Amino acid sequence: MSRFAHPTRRLFGGGIKGLALALCAVGAGYAIVTQSLAVVLTEQAPELAHQLAPGNGRVSGAWARKMLENDVADNQGGVTQLAERALLQDATAVAAVGTLGLVAQLNGNAARAARLFEYAARLTRRDLPTELWLIEDAVRQGNIPGALRHYDIALRTQPGAGEILFPVLATASTDPAIALSLTKTLQKKPLWSESFITYLAINTKSPVQTAGLFQQLSASGVPVATTSRNILVDRLLGAKPEAAWAFYRSFHPDADRHRSNDPYFTGSADSPSQLDWVSINDEGLSGTIQRGADRGLFAFSTAPTVGGVVLRQRLVLPPGSYRIEGESIDLRPAANAWPYWALSCMADGRELGQVAVPPSENGRGRFAGLVTVTNGCAVQQLAFTIRPSESVEGVTGQLSYVALRPVQGSNAASAASGGARPK
Repeated sequence: MSRFAHPTRRLFGGGIKGLALALCAVGAGYAIVTQSLAVVLTEQAPELAHQLAPGNGRVSGAWARKMLENDVADNQGGVTQLAERALLQDATAVAAVGTLGLVAQLNGNAARAARLFEYAARLTRRDLPTELWLIEDAVRQGNIPGALRHYDIALRTQPGAGEILFPVLATASTDPAIALSLTKTLQKKPLWSESFITYLAINTKSPVQTAGLFQQLSASGVPVATTSRNILVDRLLGAKPEAAWAFYRSFHPDADRHRSNDPYFTGSADSPSQLDWVSINDEGLSGTIQRGADRGLFAFSTAPTVGGVVLRQRLVLPPGSYRIEGESIDLRPAANAWPYWALSCMADGRELGQVAVPPSENGRGRFAGLVTVTNGCAVQQLAFTIRPSESVEGVTGQLSYVALRPVQGSNAASAASGGARPK
């Protein structure tokens, strides 16, 4: 044979070999692409994923789980066969294990179901259906710590699990035994703790019980954000004023129900409750609480011809006579446009009294006046109102001190004397 192959043979022989290699490469690439696509589609389109990669155990397991969800009773045999085949393909296919566990439960074989789900949990902590089953199983057995352990696992490992689990946990938290175990769980400061506490403050259907839980959490060293506490105060205030005040005082021990709160504007400025000072900013109307280490002040301004409430605080005062007093700085209102304080009843809006605030003299000014809380007015509002002014500068000024306190000799003062602290 010649040392040199015929040119035609070299050409076609080499071309066929190269073409075969190329086809193998294309086939391998196609297989890789379909496998990858199947994995991506597993959650959203498990049937299509299974068609693309019928030999992938995890994909097959996901399709078996979906088949069982879609048709619980009619085709358990086919579901079981597919799940068992998935496990032969991949012994770590968690969805297949869980599917077999659900089939066992549907057929009344609780022991086999428990074994399968426990095995699934050993394979991974990132399978939400497995954790949900284990939660339900622990609840059926009355195992509260066990249920909360799986709540914790699911909430730590599954993004979005709170949408499913927070509503259930919020309802369950009103049970004293569950609240105690929940407190122990939250003492470990899991990452979902703060978001759950906020959810609970906003969505609880039992705010009185939730207030008790928040107090229990705080006493156990679990941080409860000021914002969450204040949200709950406001929710209680509308329906249970006495409970709102008791809860508020639990984290403001110096607060006195017979007096307004924070006369020197030193409290927290972040997301105040309705029982704190609330400054109001609107178009042409500005109010800002400027806090210092020992004392703060309230600065306000309005545009010409603009007026309205710029500062307010809700109160839970007993019936009786009260004195509103305070000090202004650099207040120069027009003669016919003095601002004023008004106390009104939240139940029906009726005004219980007004106290005018005159111009500051030599930079500072004082004001004082009396108001009366009548029976049948459980919650009141103390509000500072700016009258519209024609002045081109509008109205500007500051308040360095504002207090409402019982008048000596009145019913309110007598009631306060049993435990009120002087301000």
